[in-house]
Amino acid sequence: MSTKETVKKYHLIIHKLRKSPATLTEIQEYLLFESEMRDCNFKTSSRTFKRDCDDIAEIYGIEIVYDFSLKAYKIDDSIPHEAETRIMVAFDVIEAFSLSYHLWVYGLFEHRNPHG
Repeated sequence: MSTKETVKKYHLIIHKLRKSPATLTEIQEYLLFESEMRDCNFKTSSRTFKRDCDDIAEIYGIEIVYDFSLKAYKIDDSIPHEAETRIMVAFDVIEAFSLSYHLWVYGLFEHRNPHG
């Protein structure tokens, strides 16, 4: 898997778990669906998913934990991360433009001071 596909897979996992907690099977089905939609390979095994969670925690500072009461994985939101939010928003914008290149004419950007 290329680095670009790996980053996209991390983003998809985070996006799925931001919506609601999910079982490993639900996450795998979601990644399989996205693989077909984007013509990429986002498939993951349980062992690879655990490594992906470790990488996501290291890179983005987002902890993915298993909730035994829900029997599902979820994002630990006990500590909000402003930098992580900015990274995810920037990635969403880039991904939106790459999926629909012909719509770039209609982009409207805000004027604001950079934060670093």
